[in-house]
Amino acid sequence: MTTWTLHGVLIGLACLVVLAFAVLSWRRRVRLERRLQSLEALTGTLQRVHRDAEQASLARSAFLADLSHELRTSLQGLLGMLSLLRETGLTAHQIDYLKTATASADQLLAILNDILDLSQLEAGHLSLAPAAVDLRGLLRDVEALMRPQAMARGIALHVDADPGVPARVMADASRVRQVLLNLVGNAIKFSDRGAVVLDVRRLMGEDGGPAMLEFLVTDDGIGMDEATLSRLFHRFQRADGSRARHPAGSGLGLEISRSLARLMGGDIDARSQLGVGTQMRFRLPLRDAPPPVAATLAAADAVAAPVQPLRVLVAEDQPTHREFLAAVLQGMGHGTHFVADGEQAVAAVGDSRFDLVLMDLHMPRLDGITATRAIRALPDRQAATVPIVALTADAFDDTRERCLVAGMNDFLAKPVSPQRLASLLRGLFGSAAAAEPAHEAPGLAPTPPLLDLAACRRLRESNPAPPLAALYAAFFEQGPRTVERLRAALRDAQPLELRVQSQATHAAAIQLGLAALASTAQALQEGATHLPAHEVARLVQRYEDQLAGSRQAVVDAGLLPSAVTR
Repeated sequence: MTTWTLHGVLIGLACLVVLAFAVLSWRRRVRLERRLQSLEALTGTLQRVHRDAEQASLARSAFLADLSHELRTSLQGLLGMLSLLRETGLTAHQIDYLKTATASADQLLAILNDILDLSQLEAGHLSLAPAAVDLRGLLRDVEALMRPQAMARGIALHVDADPGVPARVMADASRVRQVLLNLVGNAIKFSDRGAVVLDVRRLMGEDGGPAMLEFLVTDDGIGMDEATLSRLFHRFQRADGSRARHPAGSGLGLEISRSLARLMGGDIDARSQLGVGTQMRFRLPLRDAPPPVAATLAAADAVAAPVQPLRVLVAEDQPTHREFLAAVLQGMGHGTHFVADGEQAVAAVGDSRFDLVLMDLHMPRLDGITATRAIRALPDRQAATVPIVALTADAFDDTRERCLVAGMNDFLAKPVSPQRLASLLRGLFGSAAAAEPAHEAPGLAPTPPLLDLAACRRLRESNPAPPLAALYAAFFEQGPRTVERLRAALRDAQPLELRVQSQATHAAAIQLGLAALASTAQALQEGATHLPAHEVARLVQRYEDQLAGSRQAVVDAGLLPSAVTR
């Protein structure tokens, strides 16, 4: 083979190698392009799926917001009317019916709150609001709320905190209370004997970790086997599968409680033995709160200050809610003006002076958010800066944010309680806007005058003399029977009955300007579940002693002819 022939063969081989490499490169490039196209298509699909998921999440949130609004609106009307009915003179049987209806409405509200809490937890929208908390005060609240339920089942309830537990901690009080009420309520519900104990102690952190706050809820109830314990925190699971002996619930309480505990940086676990009892352990990171700023002089001034009447505009399209808010606000001594939609609210603020606007969000013609923006854009600076508070059954955090962005000052979720409304008024206008008796020990609280002369004057100016005299006569005629009911509730160890009776009496006395009787009834209402029996008996005796003097003061004021009282 010649040299040229060898060179030709080598060149041919090289060309073949280059050609083969080019073909392989081309095929790989084609594969890569196809893979890139496939990845781009997959990315597009994932983006579409993500957008669809976001839209579905938004649609779900909107649906839950609408559902929350509709259900809470109905419950607001129901609970509001029940609370007003409680303030009228009722027979013992009617009071029993009222308590049953109120308990059923409260159960519906609790189930609704469970469903909404779970949806917010799953969506990651539930946020915490940590603040300085009086821990022992929170425990007293839990005990007061749970003691009637424990007494009804013949269960002893004990609440205690170790001396090493700080007086004040940083926590979300409402969420801690929610978890404790669920744990203690379950312990009582599944116990037929013995005691339920809520014990709080401070634990040192393990391996130099942060200190923990531990709540132990122990009962002598039915207990659980290992299989039941393993599914305890799963939704819709209950310790007693039959549920034949216990009231029904949503089946979500323990799952929500554990999720809340983990959201707060802690956890919940359980230990149990079938037929012996159960212990639930709720742990939280311990964060000490700074000591409170002394405010003794300010508190004294607030107690001494007279009620400052406010002119309140309420934009609400539901007649039942208007009636309830009218009764509550007027009972606090404030004037009210009602409109049925946002357009009327904007016109009313432009035409008249108001101290406060309670603005429902869901109204015809113009919703509350749009109406708020229109008010904030009014040329009259005083009208444009009037405090506006959202009033809605839509209780989601994003709704609160939309309200604040629109220019509202605060947010009230339905059902609205008189106490929550009074607290809001104090926050906006000071204690004089919603003055209440000081929360002191009954034996140390100063006795107010027999009559609130300003309230009596308003009653005289707004009511004809004969109907007003008939109201006073009916109240004092019912007085001895009220005392009998209070003593019977004390004798029979029925703190819930005592609280219902004193609450109705307090509301009626406030309406009629009977300041001393209202103060004593308020002390009875607040102390019914935790004061010693002899203190409650002393308050009942004080109420009876004040009846005659109050009646004579009404006669001396010319509000009741003396002949009517005999």
